[in-house]
Amino acid sequence: MLKLYSIARTTFAQITRQPVYAVIILSAFTALVLAVPLTGWTMGTDYHTTDQRMLEQQGLYTLLIAGLIVAVFSASNAINRELEDKTALTVISKPVSRATFLLGKFAGVLVACAVAFYLCALVFLMTVRHKVMPSAADPYDFPVIILGCSALVIAILVAMAGNYFFRWSVISSGVWASMVTLSVAMGLIAFIGKGWRIVPIGQDINPNLLVGIALMLMELMIFIALAVAISTRFGQVVTLLSCVAVFAVGSIYHFLFVSSAEQIVIARIIGTIMPNLSLFDPLDALTAGLYCIVYTAALLAVGVAMLAGRQIASESTRGYMPGAASLLAWVGRAAAVIIAVIALEGPLAWVCVRYCRGLGYLHEHLPGLTDAVFGPRDPDFTPAVGAWTGLLLVPAAALWLLWSSFARGARWAYWLVLSCAVLVVAYGAFIAFSPYQPDVLRFRAVSSNKAYVAVELLLAAIGLVILVLPRTRRHFATVR
Repeated sequence: MLKLYSIARTTFAQITRQPVYAVIILSAFTALVLAVPLTGWTMGTDYHTTDQRMLEQQGLYTLLIAGLIVAVFSASNAINRELEDKTALTVISKPVSRATFLLGKFAGVLVACAVAFYLCALVFLMTVRHKVMPSAADPYDFPVIILGCSALVIAILVAMAGNYFFRWSVISSGVWASMVTLSVAMGLIAFIGKGWRIVPIGQDINPNLLVGIALMLMELMIFIALAVAISTRFGQVVTLLSCVAVFAVGSIYHFLFVSSAEQIVIARIIGTIMPNLSLFDPLDALTAGLYCIVYTAALLAVGVAMLAGRQIASESTRGYMPGAASLLAWVGRAAAVIIAVIALEGPLAWVCVRYCRGLGYLHEHLPGLTDAVFGPRDPDFTPAVGAWTGLLLVPAAALWLLWSSFARGARWAYWLVLSCAVLVVAYGAFIAFSPYQPDVLRFRAVSSNKAYVAVELLLAAIGLVILVLPRTRRHFATVR
C-alpha cells in the first residue's frame, strides 16, 4: 500500500506541474463563462427556464469533456511516455509489481482529474447561480462576478509570489491556491444573493445539479481507467481517438444496441462490452455507481494484462516505427477486426436461429420446465444476414497478417501496402477527374457519388504520403 501511495503521489505531482494541465483548466473556465451569454437563444415560451436548462446541460458536458482531455494527456504522459523513455524501469525493476505500478498511476491520474473537475465544477455552479440573461432587463449577479474573479486573481498572485520567493511550481501552487480561494468564494456566494442580500444557502442552485456533477465524475472515472489501459500500449493520439470513439458510441448506446440492433448478434455482444453512458442518469444514481465501479475494475484488469505483456527493456535489434506509420498499421488492423466482426455475424445468427427453434420445440413439449429454466419464450429470432458472411473471415485473416507484418517492419508488407495505395490513388484520381469512365471500371455508381470517391482518394493519398516519408522508408530499410 505504501508503494502504491508513493507512485500515486509522484504521478499527481508530475501532472499538476505540467502547463497543459493549467491550460485545459483555464480553457474549461472560459467555456463555462462564455456559456452564460451564448445559451440565451432558445425559442420556448418560458425562455428564461429553457435558457437556464440549456446552460446547465452544456455546463455538465463541458465538465465531462474537460475531464476527458485531462485524463488522456495525463495518462499518456504518466504511463506511455515513461514506458517509451524506459524511465518506468527504475520503478518496475524494484520490488514493485506491474499491477501496483499501474494502479498507482491510475490513482494519481484520478486525483489529478478530480481536482481539475472540482475547480471546473465550482465555476460551473457560479455560472448557474448567475443565470442566463436573455433580455436586457435581467440584472447582473455582481456577488458572483466580483467574488469569482477576485478568487481567481488572488490564486494567480499567490502562485506568482510563491514562485518568486519560495521557488514553488507556478502551476501546482496555482491549482492549490485556486482550490482554496474558489471554495471560499463559492461558500460566500451560496448565501449572498443578488444585491448583496443574505439568502437561504443554495437558494438559486438546483440540488439535482450536485447529483448530476457526481454522476459526471463517475462517468469520467470510466474514461480515466480506459485512458490508463490504452496508454500502456499506445500514445496520446490513439488514446484520445479511442476515448472519443467510446464516448460517442456510449452516448448513443440505446440507439445502437437496443433500438436498432435487435436482430444483430454482434451488436448484442458489443453492447455488452461497450459502456452504457445512458445509465448515468440522476434518477438511477445507485445503479450508476455500481456500474462505474465494476466497469472501472474491468478496464484496470485489462490494463494490467496489457502492461504485463509489454516488453519494457530496450531492444537494440530493431528501431521504433515512426508514429504515423504505426497509426497506419493500427488502422489496418482495426479494418481487419471490423471485417472479422461482420464475418462472425452470419454463423452466430445461424446458432441463434437453431437455439430459438430448440427452445420452441422444448416449449411445445415441456412448457413448464422451459419457462422455469429459460424464462418466457421470446419471439423467433430473425437474423439480419445469412451464414455465408462467415467466408469473410478469410480476407479478414489475410488483412490482419498483412498489417501485423507491416507493424513488425517486414519489407514485403511495406511494398505490398505501397503498391495498393498507389493503385487506389491512381484509380480514384481517374474516376474523379477523368471525363472518360467506361462501364467496365464503374463497378459502383461513382458518377452520382463524387463525394464518396473524393473521401476514398483523400484517405489513400494520406496513407501514400505516410508510406513515402523519409522516416518511414528509413525504418523499413534498416529493420530486418
